[in-house]
Amino acid sequence: MANRIDVEKIIKLFSARRTSIQAFWDSINELKPNRDNAISFSILIIISLVPAGIIAFSTDTIELFGKAIDSINTIILALFSIVFTGYVFFQALMSKELLKRLLVVSTENKTMLQINNEYFVNIMMLDILAVIINIFLMLIFKSIPNNFYIFKDISCLSHCFPYWRSCARLAPCGCQSMLR
Repeated sequence: MANRIDVEKIIKLFSARRTSIQAFWDSINELKPNRDNAISFSILIIISLVPAGIIAFSTDTIELFGKAIDSINTIILALFSIVFTGYVFFQALMSKELLKRLLVVSTENKTMLQINNEYFVNIMMLDILAVIINIFLMLIFKSIPNNFYIFKDISCLSHCFPYWRSCARLAPCGCQSMLR
């Protein structure tokens, strides 16, 4: 059964309809860490903490955060267009032989074509969600003045986070002046 084409599954492929809410929650589930991506998920969080700490404890937090959001939005839009274009070419140039192979039922009781299509929709939903969140954050941070900061006396943070003192000395963002 795993290596033959099941006509009922092909009919299900064309009749299966997910609501936009179901598609949204399926795309959010793509972000959940599991055994396959636990190491890369952990590395990504560790790498993200460095710029987050520099931005959070800087005197130019609003300006730096706005620039970071703008850069991230540019990257997300570029990746969106690359993935969309690549998938369009994949669909357009699919041969009969490849289509036959993708219509074989996999272990998830779906065809490989259906799994690929659902994954593509999930990735596109995540990209659109990321752009919407970034636009919302840009609107909020454009309305906050540049001289706004959460902590008046940043030196108290160096007592709470002793590691920050050594990182701030190495940071090129002007954090050294906060430690005086």
